[in-house]
Formats: sequence, C-alpha cells, structure tokens
Amino acid sequence: RLIFKKHLPKTGFFRIDYLITKFGSDAFGRLCRQLRDNKDFVDALSLSYSGVFSNLQDLEKKWILLFNQ
Repeated sequence: RLIFKKHLPKTGFFRIDYLITKFGSDAFGRLCRQLRDNKDFVDALSLSYSGVFSNLQDLEKKWILLFNQ
C-alpha cells in the first residue's frame, strides 16, 4: 500500500530531486523510513523536515519558488 501515491503527481520525480538536492539524503531517508513505518505522508514530511515543512502547502510553495528564481 502506497500511502503517499495521491500526493505525488507526475512531477513526483522532480520533487524528490528537490528534497534530496536542497535538504540532503539524510532527511529524505528519514522521510522514506517514516513512510515505510506507515506514517501518514504529511506527518512523515513534518517529522523528517522539521522546521522546513509543516504541511503539503509549505512543500508546494517552496518547490514552486525554485522555478521563479
């Protein structure tokens, strides 16, 4: 069962690349482990990227800002 499937549209690869490039593979590894342990995607995101993202809207805004630079 893929909990976060509905949150990763076709741009999912680019968001994953953004998370790893901008915040490092350790944080992304924490996110993956949280998901593996059946955490909800939003909870896993806020736990793995504490102080960076608190919800999906934060991720979306920061990811979109990348294209506006």
